Amino acid sequence: MFKKLLAVALVALATTPALASNNNPFLGATIDLTWGNGTVTNIADIGPNTDGSPIFNVPDDSITSPGNWMMAWDGVSFDADPFIAGNFAVTNMQPTDQTFVLTVTMLTAFNTGGSTTVDGGTAISISDANGSGSATMSTFPGSPIYSAEINGGTVARTLFDDVYSLSPLALPFAVTGDFDNYFAEAGPAVGTLTDISIVHTFTVSPGDRATVNSTFNIVPEPATLTILALGGIALVRRRR
Repeated sequence: MFKKLLAVALVALATTPALASNNNPFLGATIDLTWGNGTVTNIADIGPNTDGSPIFNVPDDSITSPGNWMMAWDGVSFDADPFIAGNFAVTNMQPTDQTFVLTVTMLTAFNTGGSTTVDGGTAISISDANGSGSATMSTFPGSPIYSAEINGGTVARTLFDDVYSLSPLALPFAVTGDFDNYFAEAGPAVGTLTDISIVHTFTVSPGDRATVNSTFNIVPEPATLTILALGGIALVRRRR
């Protein structure tokens, strides 16, 4: 019977995505946009789920700062496993290049057991929204376009590091995009995880629209999960 339980457990570990928590409640999240001279706009300030469930889906919507920028979002989802996903589009409505910092943060509260692995990615694009025949989305000096972070700023992974620039063909209203991701990479060694974030930092040409469609997931390191699973099986065996 023990051999059968062990075989079932190892197959499950090999075929089932690892989760940090199956019952951790969603504790809240924020979405902030910093632009221009450092002005911060709180796009969303989300409280905890009253029913203790782990998932919160943000309604699709948009917001405009007249003469400055417009931002729309869809498919934004938080899961206390923890996992963040969402698609955001930011249009620069000013006459000069502008740098935007879009920060998506979810609060968490659990112990990882030490070692972690991280998964995530981002698809980016730039659109010639004003039909001028040119558009550019680029890094801000010293900052990546995508930074997955934990516990108030510890960087777990970056994508599209400085120096990077993306431009479509020189045609009115042209669009171009790029994509990068990572899977099951070693993450930060951390005990208690208090928050996870995706920080997007990008410069957009005047009148044009940049999009970021990003995910970030952090879980206990698989070896830790295996030890925990085998420990559970040993308990079952002893009880028998």
